Amino acid sequence: RATSLLDVMFQRTEDLSDPLWRQPAVYALQCAVTALWASIGVRPSAVFGVEAGELAAAQAAGILTLEEGLALAERRGALFSSGHASAERAELESIVAALTLSQPLVSLVSGRTGRRIESGTELDVEYWSGQARTPTNIGACAEALAGMHVTLAVGVGPGKGLETELTTALARITDGLPESERGAGVPMLLSAFQQEQGLLVASSKVLMQAVARVYEAGVGLKLAGMFAGEKRRRIALPGYPFQRQRFWVE
Repeated sequence: RATSLLDVMFQRTEDLSDPLWRQPAVYALQCAVTALWASIGVRPSAVFGVEAGELAAAQAAGILTLEEGLALAERRGALFSSGHASAERAELESIVAALTLSQPLVSLVSGRTGRRIESGTELDVEYWSGQARTPTNIGACAEALAGMHVTLAVGVGPGKGLETELTTALARITDGLPESERGAGVPMLLSAFQQEQGLLVASSKVLMQAVARVYEAGVGLKLAGMFAGEKRRRIALPGYPFQRQRFWVE
């Protein structure tokens, strides 16, 4: 039977703790938040992700389309949900084999190797099937980002523990770089998520706070994108009777 991923993400059906649903849900959420940041002019110069987040990073880098990444995330979830069954692995590999993967438009740091993927490198069946079985090396990824002079990191995933770990690693590595290689400052990691009743949700208030911090960091924003699709109307306010009191310093 068909099940809406939106229904799962909003806890109306199925169990989001099951990797079968959690993997595609995390992927879809990260792609959506990345697109939201792009709508206000914040686009990455480098990306990396953990688990299904690496699929979202590959989508942001232009390697995968949204639909291709979702198909891989779904198979990846089935792989973990079934305990790495050989049939699920074979199906994941068949999906990757059928894709025509593009070259990255922005720098992609491999969660599998912790190194920047060089232009011309083919992310083939072996890479993605191995990625599903290999833990992400956060420290190595942070070192790669610091070496690329990244000074602002924006988190689009629901992993609060990961944010703390990456922030600490980035700051430690950046502090150890020569003065000439430190860039504009110590990296910050921001998020649009907060904890509510045991769930990590995207909050408009938290998002606005993150947007404000990105602005403070000197990033040019297109704030009209924050209100795209919303309608506004002018209303008349009553006149204000001036009290005509003086407040000059004597």
